[in-house]
Amino acid sequence: MTASQRPYPRPRVQLVPAKPGLPVEGGKLDVLVTIGVDHPAVSAQRQPLSLALVIDRSGSMTGPPLEEAKRAAQLAVSMLLPGDWVSVVAFDDAVRVPQALVRVGDDRRALQNAITAIGPGSSTNLFAGWAEGLSQVLTCPEEGVVSRVVLLSDGMANVGVTDSAQISSDVAEASVHGVTTTTMGLGRSYDEALLRAMADAGRGNYVFLADERAMGLAFEEEIAGLSALRGRNVRLVARPSDATLLRHADPVMAAAVGLAPDAHGVALPDLVAGMPIDQLLTLEVTPGQHDLKLQLYWEDALTGAPDDESYPSHLPVLSATGWEAAPVDARVALARALLDIAAAKREFARVARTGDRVMAHERLAGLLKALAGLPVGADRDREEAEIMELKRRLEAGDHVMAARQSEVDARNYVKSATSAKRSQMFKLELERRLRSGAPTTPAGGPGAAQAFGGPGDVLFQADVGAARVQIVKGDITRQVVDAVVNSTSRAMIGAAGVDGALARAGGPKHLAAMRAIGGLAYGQAVFTPAFGIPARYVIHTAAHPWEGGGKEVDILRQCYDAVFALAESLGAKTLAMPAIGTGSYRFPATVAARIATDATEAWLARGAFELVRLVVVEDFVATAYLREASDRVARLNAGV
Repeated sequence: MTASQRPYPRPRVQLVPAKPGLPVEGGKLDVLVTIGVDHPAVSAQRQPLSLALVIDRSGSMTGPPLEEAKRAAQLAVSMLLPGDWVSVVAFDDAVRVPQALVRVGDDRRALQNAITAIGPGSSTNLFAGWAEGLSQVLTCPEEGVVSRVVLLSDGMANVGVTDSAQISSDVAEASVHGVTTTTMGLGRSYDEALLRAMADAGRGNYVFLADERAMGLAFEEEIAGLSALRGRNVRLVARPSDATLLRHADPVMAAAVGLAPDAHGVALPDLVAGMPIDQLLTLEVTPGQHDLKLQLYWEDALTGAPDDESYPSHLPVLSATGWEAAPVDARVALARALLDIAAAKREFARVARTGDRVMAHERLAGLLKALAGLPVGADRDREEAEIMELKRRLEAGDHVMAARQSEVDARNYVKSATSAKRSQMFKLELERRLRSGAPTTPAGGPGAAQAFGGPGDVLFQADVGAARVQIVKGDITRQVVDAVVNSTSRAMIGAAGVDGALARAGGPKHLAAMRAIGGLAYGQAVFTPAFGIPARYVIHTAAHPWEGGGKEVDILRQCYDAVFALAESLGAKTLAMPAIGTGSYRFPATVAARIATDATEAWLARGAFELVRLVVVEDFVATAYLREASDRVARLNAGV
């Protein structure tokens, strides 16, 4: 079968060599390789999932951690498609199976209730919990499924098998038989080395959860990634192999995150639609080599069959003089600098774990120096946010959490799984579900894909005491209310997104009123008269750009509290607000939805407002808001 006859989109490979050709005398050449793959047509069906959700219910999980873990598991169940398979395992010193492997249907109430019933226990028999999860997915009677165990723990394995090498060996053996493992570590007390080793051996994801608030998004991204999976066991080989050697530019770093090379070439992360792989590789070629090509191998997650594709490099041979004179491509230089920073972050993590404050600050100074050498752009912004978070934790004396955050930041870069990439993948997967009619919220609840309509549609409505809350898909500038909320920047420039829309609708008077204020602090709220829109006031607030879930989460809460407080002082009874922070500030929609609904519920309970309208534009944001709203209604109806 030729490539044009194959039914699904083929992976795309882009090569950016450090120099525009191969050295005639042979030698090494760094190459930035980007591999992307599109979703198939909406009508194409992915392979069913067989999933085991394994939840630590030991004593340390009692309270908010366990409740949030159960909620996250319920979110994961809500994202599964009819025909998927799921089981729920809970462990402390013993193992319980609240829900044996079952095929997912339209009615998921029994599954959700089984998760709700999980209660706290005592010790931590982590291996037994994982092993039961493995047993559950292996009972799946359907062939060709994508099987994974997802284990969440906040503690040390202290009962049963506790030897890391033995556990990792069994996890690796399971992956050979098609069952991969993702591990999620919560807080400061879990066995970081063990969970990392299990994820790497199991060819899954290692996820660090700084606190329980991050669980829901982590579970949703896990399910979205499995749904968007296009290829496993991905390898890239240089041809002809007897004249060319291909390896990771930093083999130590690659091996540390489970990408160790083997006889079949360099190992790469899974192929996931909407989440391109970026890897800096090094070619070592023999003298005179000129017909170089790359061969990509993978196991197709849609067809279940092995597949491969050849990509000619089209690199000319450069004379010795031409090779020496050729400048290094700026994109490759940046990739090398970012890889060096990732290695420095792992070293910082190693030192921070020892508690040596002086040495840790020295390593941090090195990171700050490397940051200063990066060109302005999104990569520098990301690195600055991550390094500033490490600095904050270190200055607070929190070496443990600084080390864990630094380690996972480094791993995510090397594995092409940064928060921005995961967020984009999640968005594309939700959009695809909306187009295909697949469920994006618990079946039968508000917000099923078919419920989305045009601008101005009320997607959700509920009464909270004497007040009413609505989720509306519409235009923020057309809401007939007392006060409209503007999600702006600290400089209040009225340029893009909601800020730009309100500026265009309000015209010069709106902009002049904003200029008269001049600016505001993160989390602050100010107001201007409403010009050109059917409201009395515009309340402006500034969120902090998303940096992975640190201080910006607290600032977004401050935004909502400041907005509600100001609206109350103005006597506004009806209020329309956008999904603050989900635009150019890149807040994950699920996180933003949680914070918005928390604040709305709390302020409506005070009795100062008659109507709060949450106005959304994009379908993936609407999905998150509706899922959050339907979950709250379900919990209220259940008396939780």
